[in-house]
Amino acid sequence: MVGKRRGVGFCMNDRCEQFAELRYYADLPSSFDCPTCFLPGVIERERGICRKDATVFDEVRVDYDFDPLRGIYQQRAAVRDKRLLGRREVYRLQSPVIRTRAQALRAARVVLQNLNRRLERPKRRRQPTRDQLVGEGWSVLV
Repeated sequence: MVGKRRGVGFCMNDRCEQFAELRYYADLPSSFDCPTCFLPGVIERERGICRKDATVFDEVRVDYDFDPLRGIYQQRAAVRDKRLLGRREVYRLQSPVIRTRAQALRAARVVLQNLNRRLERPKRRRQPTRDQLVGEGWSVLV
């Protein structure tokens, strides 16, 4: 099962009442038809960009405030983890759904935290006691 894809759809018919008005989707359809003029519109999906071999990320950049007429993102917000030493990778998220700087910074913090989650110290496993080992069938303890 493919995960839900967020994005926007918009009409590019300049005679339509809803020309270049963004319609937000939490689960983006495969195609977009304008509800007013019924002509096919354009879809802009949320996407993340990074190098394929990247393992550790120290910065996340979020492009937001999508302009449908020019097809560009007008703003960029970045969050950096300064605890990581050395040169690391940058993850770039382009989201037409995000409209404000506060939303972009919050999304960047969450993405950075999720990308580097595996770097956190693993929880220590408790060593089994002698009674537990004997109960599992171990007879010789070293």
